[in-house]
Amino acid sequence: MAQDIQVSYQPGKTLYAIVLNSAGQAWTGYAFEAPVTGDWASYANALTEATGTGLYFAAFPGGITEPGPYRVVVYAQAGGSPSYANDTVVSEGLAQWTGAGLVTAVGGFGTGQDPASQLFANERFRAMASYVDGKYAYNPATGVLTLYDTDGATVLLTATLTFDSTGNITARTVSGAG
Repeated sequence: MAQDIQVSYQPGKTLYAIVLNSAGQAWTGYAFEAPVTGDWASYANALTEATGTGLYFAAFPGGITEPGPYRVVVYAQAGGSPSYANDTVVSEGLAQWTGAGLVTAVGGFGTGQDPASQLFANERFRAMASYVDGKYAYNPATGVLTLYDTDGATVLLTATLTFDSTGNITARTVSGAG
């Protein structure tokens, strides 16, 4: 089985991925639909951890046969089941799907991903994110990355990131809270 979706995160967590098409519809396991919170659990594709390593894997949904780019958003599950309101985004990226396989891996240290996820490759950033249980938000449209305290609401750090075409950070503006 292909391990197309690859994410590095804190060991021992429950992670799942949501796959979105270019229209912003979520894959339910058999079709795409406009996402609704009541169907959230049907969008979740579980990732499996290589025991104790913090390396998580899943296959890209084989039922998706239309080639093209797909956004893959990986969440850390907070409770007993996937929840739009309570779970935290830990990685996201674009997957170029051929209809039968991925052109590039998604998340972790693969290519073709949202450039902000490269920050998790940095040991100091991972340690800082781990301290606050990985609570952060990244808006790819604005390049703003916000790191929250463990309450998920108090802003600890805001960074505006600029990337070049290869995904390298070329400029950043960082501000701390308070």
